[in-house]
Amino acid sequence: MHYGGRLANAKYFLERPYCAGAKTYKFSTANYLRLLASNNKVIQECDPRWFSIDEIKNSGWTLREHAQSELLEIWSKTTDGGQEGYLQEFYNARDILEKDSFVLKNQELETIINFFQVRGLIQQDAEIVSFQYCINAVKKYAEDSGADDLTVILAVQTWITESRLKIKAEWFLPAYSDSLLAEIEQYSRTKFLKTNQYRPSCELA
Repeated sequence: MHYGGRLANAKYFLERPYCAGAKTYKFSTANYLRLLASNNKVIQECDPRWFSIDEIKNSGWTLREHAQSELLEIWSKTTDGGQEGYLQEFYNARDILEKDSFVLKNQELETIINFFQVRGLIQQDAEIVSFQYCINAVKKYAEDSGADDLTVILAVQTWITESRLKIKAEWFLPAYSDSLLAEIEQYSRTKFLKTNQYRPSCELA
């Protein structure tokens, strides 16, 4: 499940996983954690696009033999104006015969650094600004926002995938402590629920 204190699937996410259906949206932090902890081999294909089983059926698409689904949460409004969440089957685009291969759109480091500088998260007069500076800024932003240890790690890890910088991502992925990895393995449901309570997830706007 993990290597060097990192969830094994982390290196396969070149972009944040998202629902690519008619209603496109990026998955919540809790769903990202579900996919990070999954043993589904299709994740190694590095395709961030996922489709619900309902959309696959309604569109008449064909699943590959032995395609494995993931139970991911979706949210809907209730009659009293609240929200309720439930789990639904999703399949990766690589397991749908009608879907083309995913093409990653890379981003320049200068663009990423400017994103932080104009928001005052990195000093503009710094002589040397690296990708690691940006990672440290995300970590501090998450901590200042009141995130717990797990959410801080997920905020950093999510942002690394969001950056779409052409790098060897595993060099920069944050490590989980042994105790936190043990909690994820033993109490995954509790962790998913707790993580999802941090809404919206740590994102820089």
